[in-house]
Amino acid sequence: VQVVRRLRQKPLVRDGGEAAWHAAVDAALPLSAVLIGTLTEQTRPDTLDGRARIAESARPLLARIPAGAFRTALVDEIANLCRLPAQQVADAPAEAAATEATEAPAEETETKEES
Repeated sequence: VQVVRRLRQKPLVRDGGEAAWHAAVDAALPLSAVLIGTLTEQTRPDTLDGRARIAESARPLLARIPAGAFRTALVDEIANLCRLPAQQVADAPAEAAATEATEAPAEETETKEES
């Protein structure tokens, strides 16, 4: 639905009528299907390496989705696909951000001390 909403409704309705607009909305893929489809097209989910790659590729995308029911359901779906615990898939961005946050001040301190 999101992709269809980006299209200008007026030309679609003007050129194809209201029925064409409703048909386009009905045919639109949900965001979750697009995301999971894209991730599985990039690698093979039937191998251990492929599932690990899917989980790693999904983490930055999941980090951009606000907390809530949709994110939770999407994390569960990807975790099931990858045969991993949902918490491991969901928590990775927070762990990476915490690591970067603690490393950044140390680098800044070293730079200031050298000056």
